[in-house]
Amino acid sequence: MFAVNFTSPERLWWALVLVIPLAIHLWRRRYQRVVAWSAMRFLQAAQQQVQQRVRLRRLWLLLLRVAMLGLLIFAIADPSTDYSQFSQYLRGSTGTHHVLLLDTSYSMGAVGESASAFELARQKAIKYVQQLPQGDVISIVTISSRDRPLIEQPVFDRQEIIAELAALKLTNRSGEALNAITLAAELAERSRAAMQDIVMTRYAIFSDFQRDSWHGVTPEKVSRIIGASGKIEYFDCRQPYLHNLAVEDLDVEYPAGPFGNQVALRAQIKNYSPTKSQSVTVTWSIEGRVVQREQVALAPSELVTVRLDDQNLKLGQQQAKVQIASIPAAQSDSLLSDNTRWVVFSTAAKFQVLTVTGRYRSEELLVTALVPTASTRWPVQITTINEGELIDQGLTQYDMIALCNVKQISAAELDQLHAYVTAGGTLFLCPGDRIDIDNYNRSFAPSSKFRLPLQWQQVVEDSDVQIQLDKTSHAITKLFADNPANGIEATPISTYIKCVASETDSVQPILVLNNGDPLYLLGAVGSGHVFILTTSIDPSQKTGKWSDLGSWPSFLPLVHESLAHVARLGGHNQNHTTGSTLFEQIDLSRSLDDLQIQVRTPSGQQKPISVVHPRDSQQSESQPLVWSFSETEALGVYSIMTFVDGVPVASNSHAINLDGQDSHDLSIPAEDLFNAESLISDHSFTVNEMPSDDRYDWFAALLSLVLALGVVELWVYRNRVPLEPDSGGQR
Repeated sequence: MFAVNFTSPERLWWALVLVIPLAIHLWRRRYQRVVAWSAMRFLQAAQQQVQQRVRLRRLWLLLLRVAMLGLLIFAIADPSTDYSQFSQYLRGSTGTHHVLLLDTSYSMGAVGESASAFELARQKAIKYVQQLPQGDVISIVTISSRDRPLIEQPVFDRQEIIAELAALKLTNRSGEALNAITLAAELAERSRAAMQDIVMTRYAIFSDFQRDSWHGVTPEKVSRIIGASGKIEYFDCRQPYLHNLAVEDLDVEYPAGPFGNQVALRAQIKNYSPTKSQSVTVTWSIEGRVVQREQVALAPSELVTVRLDDQNLKLGQQQAKVQIASIPAAQSDSLLSDNTRWVVFSTAAKFQVLTVTGRYRSEELLVTALVPTASTRWPVQITTINEGELIDQGLTQYDMIALCNVKQISAAELDQLHAYVTAGGTLFLCPGDRIDIDNYNRSFAPSSKFRLPLQWQQVVEDSDVQIQLDKTSHAITKLFADNPANGIEATPISTYIKCVASETDSVQPILVLNNGDPLYLLGAVGSGHVFILTTSIDPSQKTGKWSDLGSWPSFLPLVHESLAHVARLGGHNQNHTTGSTLFEQIDLSRSLDDLQIQVRTPSGQQKPISVVHPRDSQQSESQPLVWSFSETEALGVYSIMTFVDGVPVASNSHAINLDGQDSHDLSIPAEDLFNAESLISDHSFTVNEMPSDDRYDWFAALLSLVLALGVVELWVYRNRVPLEPDSGGQR
């Protein structure tokens, strides 16, 4: 009924010092040898009486001193008692299942004048639990991206719930309130079915009610989800973002093209304060080494782009970080978790291309664009095979595969290409006079495995068509749009395959003819990409050239800009948000029994990866396999190491960042979410208000009692009885 809680229970170990007075008392006891002396016989009776009184007073002194020390240690542990539990005990259970929905999204880390929104929510949740009647059961669901409750089975024990709340930590994710409410309602339904004593469910919500986390939540939806047996109690824990600064984005550019070693980093920094100008120090780091610091001033609500230009880096994979800090350092940033971002990118160490030819020399102009120099230091390496040899190739070693005037694609080759592209590869389709249009439709149309929303139709001969740049605004053609005299619009084109495509996120036109027909498209399939030309660049066609695109001066920069765009998009395969699942294709040239794959997390912890599964469950067993890793809650860089018989043979990295949705303070009034009277509990507390505090702090009372015992001890000591009459009053 009266639970005693300690703010610092670890200090109770100090009670071991209580053995010190007892040890001193035992050590000071005097054991004297009795010597018979006739003259003392007449004093024995009086002496025995005095000794008994002395022993009694010494015992009192011992007890008083031990009590003083014990109470002092008890007071230092800061005990308190909640008397409301007595009334709860008398009331007994109300047959209610309390589901606590606690917001753990990173916006709850916003710090106000004293504590963060999350600490405020935790305190209110603990107080809520302490006020509940005995016999009611409790569960906890977090408003984050969890797919299961924190406490699945309803719990009677208040201390267990309080311990879980005390151990709960913020996540680096945005909240998903609608999913959390649905999860809580499903939990409540299962609990009512399993526990017949539950007659109603009360959902206690502790949140800052940020718009991104609560997007899509309406009173009608909540009422439909929780049903008639559920009621809502909400606690607004928001802390205004007084002076929040955030790194909005970090991206990589390739000024020298996708095959150079020069990169430029670009970051966007936002001042979310609507009234206050702020200054920050921007620190750039590459591979853990600080390469530049600069100071940037931001006006209220201003978004500023800062750059780290033209870094000559070693070839291979790199990782970079940008971090901001307020100036002066004493000025507090309301939300610190969005002040740092990481990016993983690559400079081409070796770019492997497989060209599949349908006719001799059909790949010639594409190869010239990919390898425009005879220098042995050029990173692009070309392997050329005939169309019948594709099925025998292992594709995982290639960065790009180009099909040049290949007549048709078999079902086995289609499975092979689909697995390659889905895992992150790039496919380049260069048609010609040999291709079977019906076969290509079966291979790449919406009904195929590639599921691209396009339809190949008939061959069109029209010498009046020409490229028109202003019909599209794709990032690949920005170089040509910025240089009007580039000449790409003057490229002679006389024949092409009419292709009808639905412009969606999965297929985007890059170049379009003046009659509206697409000439060059980019499709997205899984983690990879498919480039599609609708005209031929094969100079060896028997029917004559369809166009001069392959030999036109603009073709080389077009190919390089296309690959640079893919390189930037490919960076998204290595740069993710918290909670994303990391995966990579496994090189099957080695036995799986000899492979060991480990992840080093941002904290330096090594974790083995044991999950190996097909990227697509419909693939056959002969298709490529991938590993996956889903424990990506921490921000930073995850390093993947592949070992064969304990020897490292490959490494790769992935960056995990915030999604940035909660960096701006856009909260929703809680009343707008739960304004239906049927939702609000009759016992709901008002916003930011808690029930009266019935907790009694014993610290001052215990110190007063120690002082009183000290006075009693002093009085007992001063009125002690001497052991011998002639001791002169000395102890």
